[in-house]
Amino acid sequence: MPSVKKNTELCHEKNSSSEFFINLFSRGSYFKKRLEMYHSTDICKVISAALNAKDCRIKDLPMTYRTINHWESLGLIDCDRKEGTEWREFSVMDQLWLYTIDALREFGLSLDRIKNAKNIFFTPIDKYPFSIMEYYTSCAYILLEHVFLIVFSDGFAIPLTYSEYQNALKANWIRNHVQISINEIIQKIFQDQNLVPRYKNEALITPQEFEVLHMMRTGGFEEVKIRLNNGAIYLLEGIKNLTGMTKIEDIIRKGNYQDLEVKQENGVMVSFKRTLKKMID
Repeated sequence: MPSVKKNTELCHEKNSSSEFFINLFSRGSYFKKRLEMYHSTDICKVISAALNAKDCRIKDLPMTYRTINHWESLGLIDCDRKEGTEWREFSVMDQLWLYTIDALREFGLSLDRIKNAKNIFFTPIDKYPFSIMEYYTSCAYILLEHVFLIVFSDGFAIPLTYSEYQNALKANWIRNHVQISINEIIQKIFQDQNLVPRYKNEALITPQEFEVLHMMRTGGFEEVKIRLNNGAIYLLEGIKNLTGMTKIEDIIRKGNYQDLEVKQENGVMVSFKRTLKKMID
């Protein structure tokens, strides 16, 4: 079996290519299918946009302004501000990386070595428009799978699901390393959601099933209905309670395909629900 050092050298030679990450730790064709499924769905673009939208400021993070300034000066963080005059804003992926830096510092890893892990968070893998870490983040957030970031002493890092991690241990691919729970970090970022991982073994889900899970995890619906045609999903309906939240005319203007249900008692609206509908190809 190749050593960790050999893997690190190979990674640099391959320039973080997808084939390297796909084959590393014997992921094989099963992983390729999941990766292609994620890439092939329209919902992938929605998830990617949400993970990369910069809408969080330093006040929402446990790191100080001074600490983040220092990390930026060392190249661990990219600065998107014009002439440094604007407030920094961070995406979910940025926050995930900041929490990872913080965790690795607690284990005593130097910042110059931690920097070696940066590419897997932000560099697209070959033909795909997303990074390998973005894909695994979606597995933890949408599919509620156990996801770990395995980091070695030189800063080389690789994300693995629970089953991939166990297989790598059995194959004696990894020895001394730091294990970081991506699920725990994501829970810190999305504190108002219950994102405790529930599944240790990955399932080869269909693009339609992925759409269902995305609606369940991120839509804020109180009920999700699935309609089938010959065993295949063709329509999703998400029911949301909007009582006391907004004006009916605002909802009508914003919606494309929806049903509205209004109930009143003694001339007063007591219930206002919206059912959003989405056709699945």
